[in-house]
Amino acid sequence: MHDALEILAGKAAGNPQALMSVARAMAETRPDRAAALAHAVLEMAPPAAIATAAAALLKEMVPDWHFVIVRDQVRNHAYEAALRRAVTPESRVLDIGSGTGLLAMMAARAGAGEVITCEQNPAVAEAAGRVLKANGLDRIRLIDRHSSELDLERDLGGPIDVLVSEIVSNNMVGQGCLPVMEQAARWLKPGGRMIPEAGSVRIALAWSEAAAQRRMGLVEGFDLSAFNTLEGTAQVHKVGDPGLSIRSSTADLMRFDFRSGGPFPPGEARAELVSDGRPANGFIQWIRLEMDESITYENRPEPGAKSCWAPLFYPLPGTLDCAAGETVRVAGAHDRVSLRLWIDAAG
Repeated sequence: MHDALEILAGKAAGNPQALMSVARAMAETRPDRAAALAHAVLEMAPPAAIATAAAALLKEMVPDWHFVIVRDQVRNHAYEAALRRAVTPESRVLDIGSGTGLLAMMAARAGAGEVITCEQNPAVAEAAGRVLKANGLDRIRLIDRHSSELDLERDLGGPIDVLVSEIVSNNMVGQGCLPVMEQAARWLKPGGRMIPEAGSVRIALAWSEAAAQRRMGLVEGFDLSAFNTLEGTAQVHKVGDPGLSIRSSTADLMRFDFRSGGPFPPGEARAELVSDGRPANGFIQWIRLEMDESITYENRPEPGAKSCWAPLFYPLPGTLDCAAGETVRVAGAHDRVSLRLWIDAAG
């Protein structure tokens, strides 16, 4: 399939409309090549309709969270404080996942001697390059490849003093975080710093009003409750959602020491939660990042809280009624991509 599309791309050379058709066909399986073709189309100064289509394709390839994380001032301040503590004029810094280039620019502002940043998304890498130039920081070296494709000597010039990244997802294990951290830790000099250096998956019993309203029962006189078994495993909530309340103690279900380099194989973990006596209809799960030994960041859900990361609600099959002080044993498992939670019947 790839070879056939490349043949079509060759035949479409010089024809912006035909190249856009090939770019669209490549968008899901070969986004890097699709982006390159879209950029090639724009360089041809095509008619407005085709130029708009090329620009739209590039925008579709950029996840919306890029526009959310940079507005999280608490997150930004935690990263910058950790960078200022770790960076010296002799430091060589690698930023994995350039995004807007913000963390790389923070490292340069902290006084790093050299800053390298890498980004796998072609559209994002191109925009990040323009951001760096606009801020007078085009001395930051941007590599438009995934970190797994970097060569320690050829691309990085040897071991790194400080490695900073923001590639964790809402459940800590998604977005390829664990494989990247396993590899990146090997690039650090002895005694080098990693930001964040560890991350935890935190959980608690909770009540979600939105989940309660989604739950099916009698509809037009028919019992539809059996359909609830098809409900999704995790539902996104805003951190400050007033319809979400924590109803137990908090526990760290899993902790990943990124600086150790792992390995972090798929696995299970268990934790105990102490109910506050109110009914719960699921678990709420969020993350905690240890930037260094004293700086942390977490997106704990509570009234008025804000975060670029959304906590995830895992619905229970029904309502859990516990007495105040009663212990509920929870089990969880990850496969390096997704996370599952359930009540541990053995407990």
